[in-house]
Amino acid sequence: MDAVLKHWVALETLVMPNTTDLRPVNEVLKRVYGKPMAEIQATFGVGRVFGLRAQIVHHGAIVPIDERLLRYLEALYADLLLESFWSGSGERVPAGAATAPASRTTKISIPHS
Repeated sequence: MDAVLKHWVALETLVMPNTTDLRPVNEVLKRVYGKPMAEIQATFGVGRVFGLRAQIVHHGAIVPIDERLLRYLEALYADLLLESFWSGSGERVPAGAATAPASRTTKISIPHS
């Protein structure tokens, strides 16, 4: 569970000025992948990960964490980080070229507490 929190704090630090507003994460993913917001939300499930984080932090939930979830969070962070580098250079990241495909294709199960 510590690893989930570590990865989430990294995401918050990178793109979330308000730690409860998921919109910046989804907007960056929308820019990177060029998909409609509804598809981004359904595909990447940032809200579900945020819900898991909230259960751990605010309710003391102890849940088993699948290693694939950790790899997914790493890939998600890489997508966001690379986009921040590219956007600062004035160039665009080619759609779908931000990282290895893990954040787009890994099927994971986020535990419910």
